Amino acid sequence: MSNLARLFPLLDDVQLPDALPYAQMSEWELQFLYLLGRHHLTGADALVELGSGGGGSTYALALGLQENPRFDAGTGRLHAYDFFRVGKGTFASEKFFTSGAAPEDGNSFLDDFRARLEPFLPFLEIHAGDIWRTSTRTTAPPSSSCTSTSPRRPVSSGASPSGSCRGCGPGPSSCTRTSRAPGCRGFTTARAPCCRTSRSPGPRSAPRWPSR
Repeated sequence: MSNLARLFPLLDDVQLPDALPYAQMSEWELQFLYLLGRHHLTGADALVELGSGGGGSTYALALGLQENPRFDAGTGRLHAYDFFRVGKGTFASEKFFTSGAAPEDGNSFLDDFRARLEPFLPFLEIHAGDIWRTSTRTTAPPSSSCTSTSPRRPVSSGASPSGSCRGCGPGPSSCTRTSRAPGCRGFTTARAPCCRTSRSPGPRSAPRWPSR
């Protein structure tokens, strides 16, 4: 039985607080997060939650860690990342606000999140905003990004070489480890999202020029 599979028989015994913060997850998923914190994770490495939302999933995981005798709240850290706001560019719900709706004068539910997770603040670090702007200075930058290069060239019908990009601006682009072109959105650890392929170089046919 794998380390995680041994947790499944324990699910029926998990009793989470009735006042658990709202989460876009099932009760089963929340119970499993609790078990991960209680019986599996140790805090020897940094624990990261991307998209903490209203705090339900963070609460379940943090509660498990708090009750885990192997977790040291003095040295272990749980990092919660989110924009902590509703509106354009997020999937956040107004249910993340304690009142159930966003206030007229703002769109941030960060204070609501912090209040709900107050029991775990000694080992919970909250990062509000863009992940690359809220990380520590020692955090490595994205492994790849898109930068635009020179004017248009013909598009080959053969396999694209590793790291070739299309769609990052008016001309062909390439994946580098430097800055991001304005046309690129987001990052991945393997290649920039605008890159359609990351295959090794293969046979290439003659270039096809656009018809006039």
